[in-house]
Amino acid sequence: MINLIRQSLFGLLIILSACSSGKEIGEEPELPETPTSRAISVEVNERFRFNFKKQMSPEDSVYWIGDAVEYTFTPQGEKVAQGRFSSANDSTWNDFDLFVEYLRIFDLPDQSAIQGRSVASENARLTYRVTLKEDDEERVIIYKDPADDLQKFWQSQNFYVFISFIENELNWLPAPMESPERKQGN
Repeated sequence: MINLIRQSLFGLLIILSACSSGKEIGEEPELPETPTSRAISVEVNERFRFNFKKQMSPEDSVYWIGDAVEYTFTPQGEKVAQGRFSSANDSTWNDFDLFVEYLRIFDLPDQSAIQGRSVASENARLTYRVTLKEDDEERVIIYKDPADDLQKFWQSQNFYVFISFIENELNWLPAPMESPERKQGN
């Protein structure tokens, strides 16, 4: 089922890009300059952090790697890593780059900048703080309860699909916890 959805999304992406180019079928498309490095960091309610980094294989193919950290808070309010995870080297990661491009993750504005959207409540159930890095540029966007805006704003819809993908579709493997001594040395 997931593969059928991915194939459909990929097919739709190809059709849309062909229809919107305005060029003859035989002409070579002009490709935008691709950033040499990309990274995404997603923090969810200060309890989870996902980190993704674009890589190039020796064969010049693009792939992404990721790690995740789950946090808990001590009674004194100190944030402590409770679990660490790394990206599984499996087929769930094959389409990560397609999802990033198709959903226009690097083009998404901060939720507060979406025209026509009312101000988010301070009592949001889910707050996502996303750091997007392309080459030497970095920016932060914040989305609060994006599921509430799915019917109204494509930006919230794309963001929500991306979050659902990383939380529910990607396979993660347990990773060793860092010792406090090693963490302080960084």
